[in-house]
Amino acid sequence: MERVFQQGDLVYMKLQPYVQSSVAARSNRKLSFCYYGPYKVLQRVGEVAYILELLEGSIIHPVLHMSQLKKDVPKDVLVSEDLTSVSIDPMQVQQPEKILQSRMVKRGAKMIKQVLVQWTSVPPEMATWEDEADVPQDQVQDSVD
Repeated sequence: MERVFQQGDLVYMKLQPYVQSSVAARSNRKLSFCYYGPYKVLQRVGEVAYILELLEGSIIHPVLHMSQLKKDVPKDVLVSEDLTSVSIDPMQVQQPEKILQSRMVKRGAKMIKQVLVQWTSVPPEMATWEDEADVPQDQVQDSVD
């Protein structure tokens, strides 16, 4: 999964505390925090790096590779903890129930249509993006284009 951030996004910065000991001194470095922040993304540099707005006096370079960043999930974003409707039976096959949205994504030189599929027996917040060609249209009850 590619990580893409926009200017103004808040991200956490992954540091190796046993290497970057200037961030926070800990008695046991193995148990030190891995992610620090959140910090604001100021600008994208090339295809894989971002400039962060670090605190004044930081001795860490503000340009980081995208693999060292993790997007901040705001506290007001609802993350479902209800797993009662999720089947634990590995043999139960989920069927597409409803198409909620569609979008076009670039894959190589081609544009592919994807649909947001709500599956049977799972809550709507567990809908997933699937290539339209992979979703059997005869099983979908309602469709939104």
